[in-house]
Amino acid sequence: MSVVGVAAAVSLAVVGIPTLPAQADQPTSGAQAQTASTAAPVAARVNKKRGIKVKDAKVSANGRSVTARVKWDARLRKRDGKNHRFNMRLVAVKKNGKTRELDRFSTKKLKAKHRSLAIELGRKKAKRARNAHDLVLSVSQQYDRPQDSDKLYERNYVTTTHLRPKTNRTARVSVQAATGTRNCSKVAIVPDANLSNCNLVGVYLNNADLNNADLSGANLTGADLTGADLEGADLTGANLTGAILSDANLSDANLTGADLTGAVLSDAVLSDATLVATSCTQTTWPNGNIIVGPTCPTS
Repeated sequence: MSVVGVAAAVSLAVVGIPTLPAQADQPTSGAQAQTASTAAPVAARVNKKRGIKVKDAKVSANGRSVTARVKWDARLRKRDGKNHRFNMRLVAVKKNGKTRELDRFSTKKLKAKHRSLAIELGRKKAKRARNAHDLVLSVSQQYDRPQDSDKLYERNYVTTTHLRPKTNRTARVSVQAATGTRNCSKVAIVPDANLSNCNLVGVYLNNADLNNADLSGANLTGADLTGADLEGADLTGANLTGAILSDANLSDANLTGADLTGAVLSDAVLSDATLVATSCTQTTWPNGNIIVGPTCPTS
């Protein structure tokens, strides 16, 4: 894979999925919150200038080439310190929800605010891309405040683009059909954030600070949340099929009705987590055991 800087401005293009309006970055408080909740719809409070913008995302007919133009969040890039990370992840999703990572790029240094992504896949990976039920390009931007030493990214943005190879376009149905249809590309992923019903398929959010975040009904199929802080998070009804949660902190998290089928929780912390009606088929538990399922262990 080669990544080359370009100087052209780009605009948002999320491909192939129905979406609901994104909500504002941060909830207001006190009287302002009461006024906002009654005076304006959610869409009116969205800052359209925030988030990562992706344009011209394409996959070749043979599945070997994926290209896109990316414009990173400028205000986040200008924040103090050198604790920034810029990520790209390409994931193939099978009809049964199983995922396969086809490519990944991550860097702490960025010379230009625009990037041209060009991903070249080998023969085997291109075949997986062609045969995938869904092919998802996820681009994320993370920032860790220099004032702390927790090594967690307190502010994150993610844009997901669903690609359909031309060779098998009519046979595909989006994995978003049941849950996670909300477009959250303009929503700051921060502690206490409202990320309910977000489309977060295949996202890269390693070491993200999601303390007490509302992720109820979110689609996190194949997401990489290694080392993320999800303490107290609401994951009620979330789809975590094939998600990577190694070393994640899920203390006091509510996983009622969540789907952890095929998820990897190696060395994750589940102290006082709620696991009522949670599916754990073929789930890798913190102790390394693979749970046959369908129910999760209670201790």
